[in-house]
Amino acid sequence: MGAALSNSPMSFSAQQLIRELEMRRGEVEAVQEIVRLLAPRIRDTALLISAASILRSRFGVERLAYIHTFTPKGTPKLAYFHNFPSISQEALKECTTYITTSVPQEGSFLAHMGVEIVMPLGRFVGPSTRVRIVEPRAWWLLGQFAETEEEKANDLLYLEIIGSLITVYLENTFFQEQQQQAEILRLKQQAQEQEIALASRIQRRILSAAHPNVHPRLDTATFHIAHGGVGGDLFEFIPVDDNRVLFYIGDVSGKGVSAALVMSNVQGQIRTLAELRTPLPQLLNQLHRRILQLYGEEDGFVTLLIGEIVIEPNGTAQLYYLNAGHLPAYLLREGETIE
Repeated sequence: MGAALSNSPMSFSAQQLIRELEMRRGEVEAVQEIVRLLAPRIRDTALLISAASILRSRFGVERLAYIHTFTPKGTPKLAYFHNFPSISQEALKECTTYITTSVPQEGSFLAHMGVEIVMPLGRFVGPSTRVRIVEPRAWWLLGQFAETEEEKANDLLYLEIIGSLITVYLENTFFQEQQQQAEILRLKQQAQEQEIALASRIQRRILSAAHPNVHPRLDTATFHIAHGGVGGDLFEFIPVDDNRVLFYIGDVSGKGVSAALVMSNVQGQIRTLAELRTPLPQLLNQLHRRILQLYGEEDGFVTLLIGEIVIEPNGTAQLYYLNAGHLPAYLLREGETIE
């Protein structure tokens, strides 16, 4: 026959264990709530506000601050702050010196603020399982959160678990964002380099044909250095007939492929008008109208110095030129000063 169950009241130790179980159940539920917060993508500020609300309701934490170093330069940042007086830069700096959970020294900046506990959060690095030294990435600043020392010791364990979960999440999020930004920057730089290379090839093709043997009576020379590998500069000598040579020096606003394409278009327009033997004033007016039709008045500009050399039958030459917003040209006469 089995033993009869006793109907005697539970002992004090059994009742204490049940109360302890109920208390642990509430704390575990707090951890579960934090884990649920971490499941979706949530902004740092929203996460800390929600977590602080859980800590206040479950653990009665009245004063709370969270500081982390997930910044580009690793400088400490005050990410959340509740019910403490203002936190000075000196207090932030002092906070980062803690590698174990500690009570701030009397007279310190943190103690003056009313901080009761500084808790570093990060990876545990030893030196042994008994010595819990942390390589800190963040810190809890805690105040007014437990009525007894026993409760405080119990709460600190769960506050450390919750803080570590939050810190791992924020650290991973920070590094993911850094990697994404680095990848975006790399792709952007790669695209810029490809654009510059393409624009440079276009420009080389344009300028390579800019210096033919234009006339047996003329010596011509050019020199060009593009800023940053490619620019909007253009120049060319165009033989119009046996006695006339047209030349121009211009600059297209902007850089890259867009400027190179405008250069190519302007060059083609000038060549077409030159082949029609359009006089310089009319050539410049027609070119101006065509550029406005293609690019409008707000999409950049083109400056141009354009001229014509006419070889006379007696061997002399006449120079005619017009300037459309370009830098003034220098004219050097043999044995004379520069004009």
